[in-house]
Amino acid sequence: MFEYVILEECNESALPDREQHWIDANKDKVYNGDLHVKDKRGRNNSFFGKKHSADAKKKMALAKADRYYGLDNPNYGNKHLEETKRMMAINRATKLTPDKVLQIKQLLSEGMKQSEIAKQFDVARTVITRINSGARWSSVQ
Repeated sequence: MFEYVILEECNESALPDREQHWIDANKDKVYNGDLHVKDKRGRNNSFFGKKHSADAKKKMALAKADRYYGLDNPNYGNKHLEETKRMMAINRATKLTPDKVLQIKQLLSEGMKQSEIAKQFDVARTVITRINSGARWSSVQ
């Protein structure tokens, strides 16, 4: 059970410093004792050095994928203009081929960083993220 207590009142501009002070002073009583208010990058990030399990990654991918089907898709019911369709067809002349996508999926399964894979294949990191989540190239197994 959580208990909420006001420890101190302060100006909003002083809040990060004061919050960090109280977290540091009460690490043994704070729910998330690894919390760093000021800078959450690198070693100050509570997830630093940890990795999601394969099961957790799969659950996150499924949860994300379910958000954009049918009525939940922001483009549901919209029709593309002929010019848009033409541009999409041009963009399908992608840098990636099914063979390259298989290579990407293999590298992902080996734990290679998505940013490194993106550089290797000269594509945006988001392309690799979408391949990894199944949002793109899901037909390639």
